[in-house]
Formats: sequence, C-alpha cells, structure tokens
Amino acid sequence: MQTFIIGTDGNQPFKIASPMVSREHAKVTIDDKGQWTIEDLNSTNGTFVRDESGRLVRVSQMPITPETFICLGPDTALGCKFYACHLIAEDGDYSHEFSLLKKFSKEYSEKIARVERTSEMVTKSIGSISLVLLAGSFLIADQGTNVQLLRVGTALSTCSSLLYSPRKTIKKLSTHYTELFKCPNPNCNSKLSQKEIDDCQCVKCKAHA
Repeated sequence: MQTFIIGTDGNQPFKIASPMVSREHAKVTIDDKGQWTIEDLNSTNGTFVRDESGRLVRVSQMPITPETFICLGPDTALGCKFYACHLIAEDGDYSHEFSLLKKFSKEYSEKIARVERTSEMVTKSIGSISLVLLAGSFLIADQGTNVQLLRVGTALSTCSSLLYSPRKTIKKLSTHYTELFKCPNPNCNSKLSQKEIDDCQCVKCKAHA
C-alpha cells in the first residue's frame, strides 16, 4: 500500500508552496488492489475534486482514480491543482496528463461538430417548413387561412431560435473545456493553447510529456 500526505510539508513528489495549502492538507492512499482514496486532513481551505460536470466539489473522503483532478484550497492561482496520477509519475513526466488533455480536446471538437451539424439540420428543417407554409398561403384562396399559415410559419421560426440556440451551447462547451485545458504542473496551471496540447508541452513552465 502507498500513502501520500499532500501539503507544504507533505511527502508528495512535487513541492507545494501555496499559503492556502496546509502543511498536511490531504492524504491519498493506493491499496494493494490498486484502489485509490483521497481524504481531507481537516485542512483550513478544503480539498476538492472535479466531478463529471467539471465542477470542483469539496470532499472529506472518497474513492478516486488516477485521472481524478484534485484541487487543494481555492480554485484560484493560490490553490494547488493536479491529477492524482502525478503522485506516482516520475519527476517532470506529464505523459498521462497530456494524454488526458488530448482526449478532452478530441471530445470538445467532436461535440462542437455535433452542435454545428444539429444547428444546420434544424435551420434547414424550419426553413423548409416555413417555405411550404408561405407557398400554401398564396395557393389557398381563403384569407383567414392565409393569415394562419403565415402566423404558424413565423411562430416556428421564433420557437426554434428560442428553444435551440447553438451559440449558447457552444459557449457553454467552451467555458467547460477551457477549465480543463490547463497546464498539469501543480505550480503552473496556466491555460494551454491547442498547439501546446498537441505538442504536449507548456510554453510557460516547459512541463512536457
């Protein structure tokens, strides 16, 4: 079994100098079956893990995986953030973390592409229906029916813009993944460009795979 006491006086394989991190802030245990557990050691500013939605959730004790993202202290430059796998990596080796970042980048591109395809389909469908209703309003002699068809066409266009907004969805995705595209170095955590992720190296601190 392996036990890591993480903090400014901890035995983790990287230095933590943040004043917001306690001397013995949290403990990560890897048992003989390979199961990981994190436990907060009554720290002043809390221990957080990133959940499936991307939010940092405060924890006291819970099972984790090597891919769990951990934040000691506040979600600011003063907090210490790292992936659990960095506890067992060789010094300066961020291979696993950059592999995760590439996976996130691929997911982001695929989701954006799906949103754009869906938006195009919705726009074309609503446009086609509106054209049919417009044509019908000219072909039908009854004036009352003509007005109703025009109203329905207008309502469809308005509802589609209210109920489905690709720009809002894309903005939400961008906000979520921007939080993921950070340097895996606990003492850096700067935002990474797509080129840095592709090259597996942070320009600022030179952390690399």
